[in-house]
Amino acid sequence: MKLNFKKGFPGSRFWRRVLPVIRLWRITTPKFTTGFTLLEILISLSLIVVLAGLVFYSISGFRNKEALDTESRQISSILEEARSLTLSGQGGNAYGVRLQGDQIIRFVGTSFASGTASNITYTLNPAVKLNNVSLQGGGSDVVFDKLRGTTANYGTMILNLVSTTSSKKTITINSTGIIDVQ
Repeated sequence: MKLNFKKGFPGSRFWRRVLPVIRLWRITTPKFTTGFTLLEILISLSLIVVLAGLVFYSISGFRNKEALDTESRQISSILEEARSLTLSGQGGNAYGVRLQGDQIIRFVGTSFASGTASNITYTLNPAVKLNNVSLQGGGSDVVFDKLRGTTANYGTMILNLVSTTSSKKTITINSTGIIDVQ
């Protein structure tokens, strides 16, 4: 398409200079200009990395909280089982629980003896730590009395996450033998 501009036409001088540049641009510009620039790819990748980090952080927090809840229920269950076995008079024995570092050991009898075949050991999740075991009379054993299910070793213990001490569960053993998790 050839445009002729007469002298005196407003902007004719401008178009005489611009049209050859536009024609040259059409010739040198590739017809297919689709695709992504490097900058667009880098921005997309950085957004994906940030979102993946946020998801990982929230999942690990959820997993730790779930471990804390599970372990507190397990300790409560072990204590209730020992009390229940004592009340039922199974084997004519009293039952107790030793709270020892990263292990909870259910034992038969009024005192703990290590290495006994009847001891059942439960290992805590490594993400959870048992702290501040404070039982009446000291020690770390809770022994339930026959026929009544009461204990002279009542008190509290705190179960918290290793990664943060702000998330914790308090397990309380009443003198009546009732276990409460908060």
